[in-house]
Amino acid sequence: MNKRANSEFSIIVENERAKRADDLIIAKAEKAEREYELIIANEEKTEHAAMLIIAKAEKAKFQAESVIVNAERVKRHAGLIISNAEKAKKANGTISTNKEQAAAIVIANVKITKQVAELLIANVENAKRAAALIILNKKPTSELFIAEAEQAKREAMLLIASIKDAKRSSEQIISNLEKVKGAAEFVISDKEAVYQNAQNAKRAAELIVASVVRAKRAADLVIANVEKAKRAAELVIANKELNLAKVKAKMATDLITLNKELIHQIDKRKESDQNLKESKEKFHSYIEHSPVGVFVVDKTGKYYDCNPAAYEIVGYTREELLSMSIIDLLPADEIEKGLQGFEQLCKVGYLKVETKLLRKDKSTIYVILEAVKLPENNMFMSFTTDIQKIKIAEFELRKKFDEVESINKTLGETNVELIIAKEKAVESVRLKSAFLANMSHEIRTPMNGILGFASLLKEPKLSGEEQQEYINIIEKSGARMLNIIDDIVCVKNRIRNYGDQFFRNEY
Repeated sequence: MNKRANSEFSIIVENERAKRADDLIIAKAEKAEREYELIIANEEKTEHAAMLIIAKAEKAKFQAESVIVNAERVKRHAGLIISNAEKAKKANGTISTNKEQAAAIVIANVKITKQVAELLIANVENAKRAAALIILNKKPTSELFIAEAEQAKREAMLLIASIKDAKRSSEQIISNLEKVKGAAEFVISDKEAVYQNAQNAKRAAELIVASVVRAKRAADLVIANVEKAKRAAELVIANKELNLAKVKAKMATDLITLNKELIHQIDKRKESDQNLKESKEKFHSYIEHSPVGVFVVDKTGKYYDCNPAAYEIVGYTREELLSMSIIDLLPADEIEKGLQGFEQLCKVGYLKVETKLLRKDKSTIYVILEAVKLPENNMFMSFTTDIQKIKIAEFELRKKFDEVESINKTLGETNVELIIAKEKAVESVRLKSAFLANMSHEIRTPMNGILGFASLLKEPKLSGEEQQEYINIIEKSGARMLNIIDDIVCVKNRIRNYGDQFFRNEY
C-alpha cells in the first residue's frame, strides 16, 4: 500500500513538473509574441519611411515634369529663333549657316533633354512602385519575417539603384542644358551684327538661357530630392538589417533555449513512458500470476480480458471466455440478481456480492465478486475469489452443529440435574471450609495464649505476683481450649446424624 501511495505521489509530482514546464513554455511564447509586436512596430516605422520615399518620388516626378515643360518652352523659343532667322535670311540673305546649325543644335538638345526627363520620370515611377511593393509585401506572420526582410532589402537596393539612375539622368539633363545654354549664347553672339530681327532673336535666346537656368535649378532640386530619397532608403535598409540581425540573434538564442527545454521534456517524457511501461508490465505480471480471478468486461457485459486464475475458476479456455458475456456464466436462478448487480455497478462504480457461477461442466461454484469501474473506456474489472471449499466447510459445520444441538436437547434434563448437584457440592465444600477456618481460629487463639505466657514464665526476674498472673491466664486458656475440643466432638456427632444440613442451618 505504501509503494502504491508513493507511486501515485510520484505521478502527481511529475504532472506538476510537466505543468510548470508547460507554463514556462507559454510564458516564453508570450514573450516571443511581445517581441513580434515590437517587430511589427518597427515594420510600421519602415512603412512610414517607405511612404516618405514615395512622397519624395512624387515630388521628384513633379519637378521632372516641370523640367519637361521648360524644355518645351525652350523648344518653342528655339523654333522662334529659327523662324526669325529664316525671315532674316529672306530679307538680307546674309545670315550665316552657323546660326541655323546652332538653332538646330538647340532643338536637338531640347529633344534629348525631354527624353532624359521622361526617363527620369520613368525611374521615379519604378522607385515609387518598389516602395509600394515594400509596403504591400508586409505580412503579419513572424515565421516569414526573415524572408520578407531579405526581400525588402533587395527591393530597397533596387530602389537605390533606380534613384542613382535618376540622379545620373538629372546630371545628364544639366549637361544638356549647359549645351543648350552654350548654343543659345553662341546664337546671341552671332546675332550682334544682324538687323532688327536679330534683336528679337537675341531676346528669344536670352529667354532660352533663363529657361535653361530655371531648368537647371529644377534639376538640381530633383537631384537633392533624389539624394534625400536615397538616404531615406539607405536608412530603411539599415533599420531592416539591424532589426533582422537582432531578430536572428534573439530567435537563435530562443531556439537554442527552447531546443534544450524540448530535449529535456522529451527525455523526461521518455523516462515517464518507460516507467509507465515498466509499471504496466509489472501490473500485468501481478495480474497474470494472481491467485484471484480477474475479469474485465465492457459496458455491455461482454468479457474483454481475464487472467489464468479467472478461466480456471469457470473451466473455460481464455478464447472461449472472451467470446461470452456475464449472463453465460450465471445459473438460471442468479441471472436476475446478476443483472441488477451489473446495473448497480454501472451507476455507482462499485459492487461486492457473493454469488454462484456456472462452470463449463454445468456445475456451480460459489465466489465472492468485488468489481470496480475503470477510469477510462467504460470498462469494469472484477476480482473473483473461489469460496467453494469454504461453503463446503460451512455446510459440514452446520451439519455438525445440528447434531450437537440434537445431543444437547437429549441430554438437557441430565445436565440440569448435574448442574444442581454440582451447585450443592460446591456449596457444601464452601460451608465446610468456612467451619474449618472458624475452628482453626478458635483453637489458635487460646493456644497462642498458653505458649506465650509459658515462655514469659521462664524469665528469672519475674515477681511472684506476675508469675501467678501468667499462670492464671494459662489455666484460663487451657480451659477454653478444652471447651473448644468438647464443641468439636459435639459437632462431629451432629454431622454424622444430620450431614450437610447441619452446615446450611448453622452457616
